[in-house]
Amino acid sequence: MTPQPLRSIRRTNPLEPSSLIPLCPSQAPALLRTVPTPRGGIAPARRVQRSRSFEWGRSIFPVLLLLLLSAGGCTTIRVTDPPRSADEEFLITGAAESAVQQLSTDMLRDRIVYVDTQFLIPTLQPTAPDPTLINALARQPSPDYLFLIGEVRAKLLKSGVRLTGAREKAQVVLELRSGALSTNRLEYLLGIPASLIPSGAFGGVFGGSSSVAVNSPTVAVPELSIVKSTKQYGFASVSFVAYWADSGELLSVSGPFVGRTAREDYWIFGTGPRTIGNIPPAQK
Repeated sequence: MTPQPLRSIRRTNPLEPSSLIPLCPSQAPALLRTVPTPRGGIAPARRVQRSRSFEWGRSIFPVLLLLLLSAGGCTTIRVTDPPRSADEEFLITGAAESAVQQLSTDMLRDRIVYVDTQFLIPTLQPTAPDPTLINALARQPSPDYLFLIGEVRAKLLKSGVRLTGAREKAQVVLELRSGALSTNRLEYLLGIPASLIPSGAFGGVFGGSSSVAVNSPTVAVPELSIVKSTKQYGFASVSFVAYWADSGELLSVSGPFVGRTAREDYWIFGTGPRTIGNIPPAQK
């Protein structure tokens, strides 16, 4: 057995002079577990006792971390669907704007004009005891017609016409009318449309009894399309007649003019839609 070299460590004691203690590898663990005493002796070191609460917290920490990572948040977003879509409204208002731009108002420049909308707004007969309120509600135009009236008034103001809200103060009365203010939709499908098929029909195909199909539940078959398209078009027609307020003599006529808007959506093999059109939601 090869002899191991001896090493020495210096031990310092405030009560005794410095001395050297031989140290070899076999003696190192024993000496490292001792501490010097005030009188120069060697006493065994005390083991630090950890509290039970520390040990419990150390053991429960991984569990809490796992629960925190696996916990999921819950957020609720309130979503509402209005009765009319933005595409429909943009189709109608865009067509109305296009139709109004074609009106000619040169004969009305620098004249006091009253815009009469009684032939544009539908009027209903009152059925309640208060006919005044019913008449007011019945004569209230829809938002589409309000936009059309606003566009006509803006067109007149840009042309140098002076508008008034009192008929008796006007030099010229302008009666506004519209032939159409709505949308059309065309759908095309090359493939198999979505449908409901009785589950018993599959039994009849594979040799089963066809009488089961009478009371059997239905199975929803999804749409399988090769090419599909949905085309929406907006149309607006507008015209006016203007006459002198005092004599009723005809002064100017313009229209009818038709404005058109479009939005087209295409699907090819179920991918899409690819949208083209001239209304804001379809513009890039």
